[in-house]
Amino acid sequence: MHFTAEDLNRTRIAEGADPLWETVLSLHRLRDSRTEPALSAWRQHAARHGPGPLRRLLPLVPPRGYFPDFLTPVAGSAGVEPGLEAVMTTPRHRLRTEIGLLAGQA
Repeated sequence: MHFTAEDLNRTRIAEGADPLWETVLSLHRLRDSRTEPALSAWRQHAARHGPGPLRRLLPLVPPRGYFPDFLTPVAGSAGVEPGLEAVMTTPRHRLRTEIGLLAGQA
């Protein structure tokens, strides 16, 4: 990857973590077969308290490759509530398109 001076001038650093991106990345870590002692308590908590919601979300975020972009809207950078509102109001045609792309990878 090569960045020009112009590219670097347009680069911005986020003010904080995006909770929806953190959710997606956390799903990847939950599936990771490497066991890291620092994450063991978190993994146990997720296994005890998250099976219902995780069962619905895990199929949308495969271990590698494409996952639907609607899960990580720009609004998520403003916090959990705006991010979830953006996810829940995703237009149906976009849902069909992005889930169709995901299904095509299976």
